Amino acid sequence: MHVFRYLLGIPCLALAVGVSSRGDEPHLELIRALRAQGEPGLAMEYIQSKLATPPAELAAVLPLEIARTRVELALHENEEGKRLAMFAEARKEFENFLEKDPKNPLAPQARFEIARLVSSLGKEHLNRARRQEDNEAKKSRDIARPFFQDAAAKLKEAGQIIKTQLDKNPPADKATERELRQAFLQAGLEEGINLYNLAQTFPDDPAGNANRGEAIEQAIKVLTKVSDEDAKHPTCWLARAWQGRWSQDFPKAKNAFDTIFAERGPYMDAAQRAAGYFQLLMLAAEGQTPPGQLEAKANAWLNRYRSYLNSPEGYGMRFFLATQLWTQGKTGITYDPKTHRPTGINNVAETSVSRAERLMRDLTETENDYTERAARERASMLLVLALRRFPTRDITKLTTFESCYMLGQLEIAELNEDIHDLSKKGDADPEDVAKLRKGRYTKVAKAIDKALGLVKPTDPAKDVLDARQIQVYAHLLAGHDARAAELGEALAKTQTRSARGASAALYALQAYRNMLANLQADGDAKDEDLRKVKDNIRRAAKFMEDTWPNDTPTDFARHQLGSLLHVEGDFLGALQAFARVTPNYQRLAYLRNEQGVACFNLQRANSDGKTVTPHANGSPKCWPTSRKCPTSQPAPTAIPRQSTASRACKPATFTCKKVRITVGWNKLPSPSSTRCPSTSRSTRKTAATSRSKPRPCATTASPARCSRP
Repeated sequence: MHVFRYLLGIPCLALAVGVSSRGDEPHLELIRALRAQGEPGLAMEYIQSKLATPPAELAAVLPLEIARTRVELALHENEEGKRLAMFAEARKEFENFLEKDPKNPLAPQARFEIARLVSSLGKEHLNRARRQEDNEAKKSRDIARPFFQDAAAKLKEAGQIIKTQLDKNPPADKATERELRQAFLQAGLEEGINLYNLAQTFPDDPAGNANRGEAIEQAIKVLTKVSDEDAKHPTCWLARAWQGRWSQDFPKAKNAFDTIFAERGPYMDAAQRAAGYFQLLMLAAEGQTPPGQLEAKANAWLNRYRSYLNSPEGYGMRFFLATQLWTQGKTGITYDPKTHRPTGINNVAETSVSRAERLMRDLTETENDYTERAARERASMLLVLALRRFPTRDITKLTTFESCYMLGQLEIAELNEDIHDLSKKGDADPEDVAKLRKGRYTKVAKAIDKALGLVKPTDPAKDVLDARQIQVYAHLLAGHDARAAELGEALAKTQTRSARGASAALYALQAYRNMLANLQADGDAKDEDLRKVKDNIRRAAKFMEDTWPNDTPTDFARHQLGSLLHVEGDFLGALQAFARVTPNYQRLAYLRNEQGVACFNLQRANSDGKTVTPHANGSPKCWPTSRKCPTSQPAPTAIPRQSTASRACKPATFTCKKVRITVGWNKLPSPSSTRCPSTSRSTRKTAATSRSKPRPCATTASPARCSRP
């Protein structure tokens, strides 16, 4: 049914744009229509199944369509590491297309797509800045700025090239001309939006404010030029909507929106949808419209554009409505004057806050521009709602899945508030924080365990799945390693097609690593027990590599496996595991360091011509000199991975059996933003005790997102 729904809509689209008599046009129109309908997965499936051996007339242009489809797939991907890898692959495909056929009529369009990719990378770092605070956010904005500046130049150049080709050397067929015309207008729109994103990267100081104003002024000029190109083209009207969005003159912006709403025609749908959202943002900023009216307008927009709830403006409108409801609810909340924690809420406020909490919760379920902000706001809402729903916190009195599940989320929210308060003081002892976290997650595990024991067929399946994810994570942080491993593996095996399964498997792997650390710290563990745990680590890592080869959690698993093999003295196996880590791994610099050490150990030679590497227990292990050190996967030069960093790692080169492994400039992730499963919990305590465990990793699919700030 899903496929037929979109295929039935294709003839209308084909009639609207006109189909050429060329044999490749039906294929191209179908692929492009599926992308336009927000179904790049179906478009790629069609390419792979129907065009595995394309006709000769389609072979030249199909690589471009594959790359464009891959970009759309990347934009729909929730997992950051996989998304960046797909961007890198798409850029390589665009560049290969240009290299093989630089005079192709669609070559300028490929250059435009590369410029869009560069801008998307800047957006990745800008979104990361919105999830961070203070210095870390500033660093992410500083990283994003060069991407936007580079994209601005590339978008402008691509637009000029396309315009020149249309004016001086127009294509012979109408379909290609139509494609280039659309690319030219889209390049102008993207250039304007890119300049606006660039404006958001400048700091709040006199120089930064001046640069921001200049970038916005340039953006408006670019969009004005686009909007004047064609009075009947949807992209031109969409450019008018963006002009109103950035206008600092409220009356002028109102006139722009009124003009858009007054125009009639099928080409107005996208512009009117965007203008409706932008108008509400303007009215809220103006401060003259009552909150009730803003709420009513937001509800009307969401009802009218139900099929666009998961579009950028749909996410934005839902966040806007939730913010309005939260603001209204705050008027009925009382706070402690000393701690500023909520102490009471009336019935009217509870209704508004409950609706806001549900909207924020929906926003946290997918990766979008508001995911992290929605999670932070929702945590505050849960603290307020708990005043009436859980006055005693007596879990024995809770009899439904929903109530126990919410209590578990409340414990997480309060934990984050407590840690935030401690961090403000600046003198929090890491051991005290660890103890606080373990105590809270013990309560979370207890609440979620009971919740999952009360599940009924009427309970939302998605909530039940979220609860299972939190259950594994809670038992892991509570120190219940055997339970976490059991639950994590069980969940992973039922979610093999979801990133949730990869995260659950990683939690299980982490639990096994913790169990191994405990056994080794005891000093009198049996060899058989150690062997079983190590076998479980290897088995879990292999399962992840076989099932989720391109997901970020699997890179953590490869790193852990390599570290284990390194400690055991299997340096070649460690290097092979390290070499399978993708270039987008967040802790690539740390891994390269371990890789270099393993390579050094592997190449140490004895006089008999064999490489001697020690076992973990100190006994020697010999490798024939003919065995080579595996070559590490080089990071792509097309799209460099720049992670948030507090310091840089100098470049180094390691030579192993005449195989060079070059470690480029890689930035070390900030400990506050990235946690690796293979690092110790506290370097300050490592020397004092041998019982320190690896810390649980934080992935983009962490269950704590549902409830943590």
